[in-house]
Amino acid sequence: MSALAPVNIETVDEIFEKSLVIPEYQRPYKWQTKHIKQLVDDIRSYFEQVQDGRADGNAKCRLGTIVLHHHKDDNDVDKYDIVDGQQRLTSLFLLLYVLNDNKDLFNNEFLNQKFNHTQSMANIRKNYQFLENYVQELGDEKYRANFKAYIRQNCDFAVVVLGNLDEAFQYFDSQNSRGKSLEAYDLLKAYHLREMADGCDVYRLVKTWEKNATIKADVLNQPVWLKLIISDILSRYRRWELNISTESFEKQDVDIFKGLSRQNQQDFQNLRKRYTHEIQMNGVILDGEKFFEHIEHYKAQYESLFADGGLVNHPKIVIPNTQTPLFRHLKQYSTINKGDGFVFMLFVIMVMRYYDKFGGYRLDKAAVKIARWAYFLRFYHKSIYFSSVEKHLRETNSLYVALQQAIEPEQFLSFNIGKTEKRTNSKNVNYLNDLLEGFYVDKTQSDTGENQ
Repeated sequence: MSALAPVNIETVDEIFEKSLVIPEYQRPYKWQTKHIKQLVDDIRSYFEQVQDGRADGNAKCRLGTIVLHHHKDDNDVDKYDIVDGQQRLTSLFLLLYVLNDNKDLFNNEFLNQKFNHTQSMANIRKNYQFLENYVQELGDEKYRANFKAYIRQNCDFAVVVLGNLDEAFQYFDSQNSRGKSLEAYDLLKAYHLREMADGCDVYRLVKTWEKNATIKADVLNQPVWLKLIISDILSRYRRWELNISTESFEKQDVDIFKGLSRQNQQDFQNLRKRYTHEIQMNGVILDGEKFFEHIEHYKAQYESLFADGGLVNHPKIVIPNTQTPLFRHLKQYSTINKGDGFVFMLFVIMVMRYYDKFGGYRLDKAAVKIARWAYFLRFYHKSIYFSSVEKHLRETNSLYVALQQAIEPEQFLSFNIGKTEKRTNSKNVNYLNDLLEGFYVDKTQSDTGENQ
């Protein structure tokens, strides 16, 4: 992307003369009456300065920046997808619609397009009712006509139009310092929606995606589901398999979730058939609908394993020789510090991969073995960094390598994990004493320890 994207100043009239599209990847229209009231009040304050002579008649009201993605539809007609600015443009269109006696000023059927969220339609109805009451109290017909003309001719935006969607997202993200920055998985949603085949239920997929982008998972510091499944679990495992270091999932990393494009699925039918039935954490992804199904599959797998009463988060899977439930115990202490969180996620990822390969076969034994090996780190190191985790899993005789290489589960379950050394007296590792009993050599007598 060029360092300086072209920016044009365009009036509201000029913008709505374009064929604007609210794309399927957009989030819902979330503005409530308090937001739309603030917008209208701000515009009125500028308008009334012109009305009473405090400002020149050509004084402008700048309404911020909008980002559009320009492309052509199947009929070679110019379309402008709204990447940033949906809330303001939808609200302005509603205001002008009401000011124009409930008639479309621009004949572009902006509000007649399909909104992929019930939340959007509910907020549009509420804001429309609010604006009807607001406009009735504006004054006489002449005042309302002048106000409408001012909005159309004197209100303007800084408009950025880009022909590449990824560049449009990147530009929006770089300029969006006041709002919430886009996540890397927002780019994935946009990419895979573009790869959707005709006839897919886009509304269902987007609705599920947006729910997972807002609802928090009950683990660590409660990330939203998409961050947990995509950023914290799948992206890490997929890059570990490629021997790539990874702690965070950034926008430059999204290619790890791009696989067989829609065109290649058409050109290589045998590959498409093969990968359609082959769902693995590190497997090839079919771009489009199957990507969304892939993410939902692993969200469901996580819940089946780790939700209350799940296959691993179960009272019967306990720390050996105790009655302490294994998963709940490790989860309880996973927020002591970042290091414990890193090790806990290594445990989660490896349990998911074991289940991915071997199903529920002796899952209780596998979970305990994985936990012991993962938490060797906590006894050995005074401080745990993400690089400590990656070094641990890449060691030649690591349990992670054994899991990669195992063809059948008993090969993994019979793997000798050996012992670790306990090198810290910190009370923060005492929660591991029962789990690692018999699996460590105490080296703390000559070590003062640290509070880590």
